[in-house]
Amino acid sequence: MGHAPGEPGSCPMLILTSYRGSLNADVRQKMKDSESWFAVRCLFEHPTRKKEGEDHLYEERTTLWRATSFEDAHAQAEEESKNYAAEDDCIFIRVSDSFKLFDETIEAGTEVFSTMRGSNMDPELYQKTYCCTPYDRALKAPSFAQANKPEDRTMPSSESSETLDR
Repeated sequence: MGHAPGEPGSCPMLILTSYRGSLNADVRQKMKDSESWFAVRCLFEHPTRKKEGEDHLYEERTTLWRATSFEDAHAQAEEESKNYAAEDDCIFIRVSDSFKLFDETIEAGTEVFSTMRGSNMDPELYQKTYCCTPYDRALKAPSFAQANKPEDRTMPSSESSETLDR
């Protein structure tokens, strides 16, 4: 039994058909009027930019789209991601997740992406494992780098007793 895009266990089905350019202006305006904002996260690999000792360098990139459905947003994101990959010398792997925004207007404070993940980790370990880790290549405030030293990143004994090695 399939899941709707965005539901747990879903594997997004991409629709590669585009309506742009093939419909008259009135139909396109009606479609635009029924569009919502979607944030779509895509996964890329950058084989030429990995550091020594790394097997892979992955990028999770989220873009915003006006679309009539999850499938439409995924198709738009996939098309743009293929162009991005060609321009940035990386490999587009797949659309990995999406989120339909609740607000119609994008402004400061608008929620643009949310993921809920069940876990047995306490908040500190969860943050050190998934949120702004020392292995992320992003500009970080010094407090993030200090709080997330690799030697502090251990799994609970029920999951593993070894330090994470990414």
